[in-house]
Amino acid sequence: MELRAARWRGAVLRHLRGAPVALASAVVVLGAALVTTVIDRDVPPLVLEELPGAWVHLLTSPVSTRDLPRALAAALGLLVIGGAAERRLGGVRFLGCFLAGQLGAVLLTWATARAVVLVDPVWGYHLLTEPLGSPWPGIWAAALAASVPMHPQWRRRVWSAAFPLVLVTAGFAGAPQDVAALLAACLGVLLGACFYPDRIRRERVVGSRHEIRALTATSVAAVAVGVLLALGSPHLVGPLSATRFLFAGPTYSPVDALALCADPARENECDRAVYVLRETGLGATLLSVSPLLLQVLLAEGLRRGRRAALVGTVLLQGIVAVLAAAHLFIGIRYDGSLPGYHLGVAPGSALPGARLVVPVLVPLLLAGAVLADRRAFQVRAAQGTYRRFWVGVLLTVTAVVVVVVVGGLAVPEQFVPDATPGRLLSDVGVALLPSTALTVLTPLSLPDGTLAKVLLQWLPILPWGVACVLLVRSFRPVEDGGADQEAYRRTVREVAPSTSTLSWLGTWAGNRTWVSSGRCAAVAYRMSGGVALTVADPVCAPDDLEPVVREFAEHCASRALVPALYSVHRPTQQVAARLGWTSVQVAEEALLPLGAVAFHGKAFQDVRTALNRAGRDGVVARWTTWQDASEETREQLREISRGWLADKALPEMGFTLGGLAEMDDPLVRLLLAEDGQGRVHGVTSWLPVHGGGEVVGLTLDVMRRREDGFRSVMEFLIARAALDAQEEGMALLSLSGAPLAHADRPDGGGEAAGGGGDQALLTEVLDVLGRLLEPVYGFRSLHAFKAKFGVTDEPLYLCLPDPGDLPLVGRAVAHAYLPHLRVVDGVRLGRTLTRAER
Repeated sequence: MELRAARWRGAVLRHLRGAPVALASAVVVLGAALVTTVIDRDVPPLVLEELPGAWVHLLTSPVSTRDLPRALAAALGLLVIGGAAERRLGGVRFLGCFLAGQLGAVLLTWATARAVVLVDPVWGYHLLTEPLGSPWPGIWAAALAASVPMHPQWRRRVWSAAFPLVLVTAGFAGAPQDVAALLAACLGVLLGACFYPDRIRRERVVGSRHEIRALTATSVAAVAVGVLLALGSPHLVGPLSATRFLFAGPTYSPVDALALCADPARENECDRAVYVLRETGLGATLLSVSPLLLQVLLAEGLRRGRRAALVGTVLLQGIVAVLAAAHLFIGIRYDGSLPGYHLGVAPGSALPGARLVVPVLVPLLLAGAVLADRRAFQVRAAQGTYRRFWVGVLLTVTAVVVVVVVGGLAVPEQFVPDATPGRLLSDVGVALLPSTALTVLTPLSLPDGTLAKVLLQWLPILPWGVACVLLVRSFRPVEDGGADQEAYRRTVREVAPSTSTLSWLGTWAGNRTWVSSGRCAAVAYRMSGGVALTVADPVCAPDDLEPVVREFAEHCASRALVPALYSVHRPTQQVAARLGWTSVQVAEEALLPLGAVAFHGKAFQDVRTALNRAGRDGVVARWTTWQDASEETREQLREISRGWLADKALPEMGFTLGGLAEMDDPLVRLLLAEDGQGRVHGVTSWLPVHGGGEVVGLTLDVMRRREDGFRSVMEFLIARAALDAQEEGMALLSLSGAPLAHADRPDGGGEAAGGGGDQALLTEVLDVLGRLLEPVYGFRSLHAFKAKFGVTDEPLYLCLPDPGDLPLVGRAVAHAYLPHLRVVDGVRLGRTLTRAER
């Protein structure tokens, strides 16, 4: 605990030392707030109406935070956000961006307010008269300027989060500080482009998820969330604030209801007013916001590139636009004479034409933006997904209708007037719709008892909930591709180069296969959590490697999958680097070139000792396959495997580590160590390495020894395999790679390329994880063990387009190795690690 606290303190101190300007600015803001609190006299706030005369207030606006809590928040923003921006920009550029953004945003807000007041006097008045003072515009400007030199994918993430946020707050809240934040963000991007003109024009990284998906999804979700928040904030004055009335439904006061009910000609409106007054509460609120919740879920589908989310968003926004137009038409027709109905403006104020059409334009613009980029949203769900969706929704609606009608007829006295089948059918139809439908629809009866209220207020929520759940489930990653193992095997045998030593891992169960449409090439991968995680290099001719990586990456991106080239060699890593990808070393493969292997010299003393002792003890090496081995031998291998697993705190790992199931392949060789009685002391399995259509080498997979058997059996088997393979004329022997293990380097870590701190951080995390799991699996000890055979180390990499996906890919790697990890396994792991620490 103390060590963790010390690390946090060290990280904070390093952050502050790297941001002296931000630190000084935070001290000034806090100092000004403390002084004004002590002397009980505020720094005069800036009011835009006073410009251009109040230049002093303009200059002091960054420190006029009005109270101590706001000053603390601003100081924290300067230290965290401003500090990060300064560390990337440098002190001089940070200060320039902060001051230019602060003053420029305030002046542009003043100009905007002067223009707005001409078309929207209500909003313009608020912009001109509300105080504007805090360093947040400068912070926004510096932060967005610092995003420009970032990796393109990180820059996209920052912009996708920042711009929808400032747009929605300015559009809904409409306060001068919100407008200033929006303008400051725009200024920050312009300033960053001036400082780093070459970075802003970088092309999209091949295989990255389309930026348009993230931007569109975030914008759509932000507008929906903005409307949702606006429903509970009646004092918002922004141009989009009137959209909340599309979902809130009509509102009536008791006076309105009395007036309507006193007029015999308005009996229908009287019934509607009484219903609205009586039926308020959580159920009505949930129904009113259900379209907004549905749109937020559809936005998640847009982020994943789903075609159904495109169609659903366009239809939903089209319906909202029609309702907005009807709302506007009714409002203009009645000209405020219809009680309970309003357009969202202050009574008696002049209603600007611009604000009238905004609730109609916004959904149309969102639908148009989605349609304009419809090619980015073409991922289809698995066959039958949407049939199950509609069947589930329709069955739920049918069940609700039946229950409401049957239940209502059982207690007709709980309705006013008494329930009849026709009235119940009509009322449940109205109840299934959002509350805004009450603007034009009137229920025929009023629930006046507990059961009646449950039937008409709570049960209608159920279909919306079922629709939301089924919609989320439909966005699960599509089981893309197929498990065409024979096609993959054929491609490996025909075109795999001799450097592709791990390609045979792709033939194992659980892998999926992608085959190039125009080349003899294939990729084996696992799907996990939206990640296509390869098990080895793409199998293709060396000259086709770059186009094959491009094609596979675009194939994944078109299906909203993250392509992650895991456990690949340097040629693939170099191709990925040319494509602008991030790469991190995750292991090292131990290669033993054959042709001159003799194991002479002092360095191979342990190996020679194992060979000599095996001869003295009568232990011999025998090649076989699982199919050719006798049942007695197979049972011994199962017994050895059970004994090996019994000592492990976790279940057997998979993915790139084989077991008994992977031995069951006619092309996988087994090398057994047997004594004169036929007792198996140890086993190794060897995967074929192809080159030029022939087997040119072997790759070590399984290593298992009998607990009470020949002690140096592994040294004996590997040495014997090397000598035998060399005698057969093979070119190399791969002792495979140990996950999370690599040779120590002067800098203490593995190689990383393509994205600076992100890769260095992941490399450090992998190193820590490797040390953590060492007591359980001994990856690093295994790597050191292989060094005694005189191997050369070949780095293995993880390559992916977007460094921001490193956590997602990390989870996919963990799930690939341990897909069946149980709670009890986690407890056993904890006990093992605790004993190791002691």
